[in-house]
Amino acid sequence: MSDSKASQRFSILVIQLLVCLGAGIFIGYLFQKRELQDPKVKLEVAHEALATGDDATAFKLFSSLANAGNARAQYWLADMYEYGYGVPKDIPEAIGWMEKAANQGLATAQGRLGEIYFAGQETVQDFKAARLWLQKAADQRNAVAERRLAQMKDQGLGGPPDPVGAYVLYEQAILDGDGYSVRLRDDLLKRMTPAQVADAQALAQKLDKAKK
Repeated sequence: MSDSKASQRFSILVIQLLVCLGAGIFIGYLFQKRELQDPKVKLEVAHEALATGDDATAFKLFSSLANAGNARAQYWLADMYEYGYGVPKDIPEAIGWMEKAANQGLATAQGRLGEIYFAGQETVQDFKAARLWLQKAADQRNAVAERRLAQMKDQGLGGPPDPVGAYVLYEQAILDGDGYSVRLRDDLLKRMTPAQVADAQALAQKLDKAKK
């Protein structure tokens, strides 16, 4: 085979290889694009972007999902607005998105709203609103919300003092994995009357049986 024919054949092989490679890249791009239409995949990619400091990508993906009604994306978009990740800090916008997620029943969003209204640092302090949202989260066995709601009932914030209800919530939080509630429960126990202790422990035993 002459050098010219060999060179020509080599050129054809290179072109075929490049065409195949280009087609492969294009197909991979289409596959990746199709995968990103899956909300679960899109949410995972957004979380990964946020974790690696790519706030712009995370914000874009969370925004897309949040506007489509995804509660978890609404929660994380609210988080980005609250702390100014990849976007100027905007508390009203954060609360708005957090409420959307909370109204869809997302316990973490309900608990966070309760904390925001309880603290009163980012918006007007509102103990009644705090108790409302914390109760919703506690009903879904969110341990942190259970503990915070117990503290509010113990101190009579947003409603009358309720040591029995507080004790039961501390027990519930402990069952749900919140070790910090042990000390708070034991401290409350020292301040309760014998009748209150009896009522609280009877209710707590029902919780323990239900958990088992």
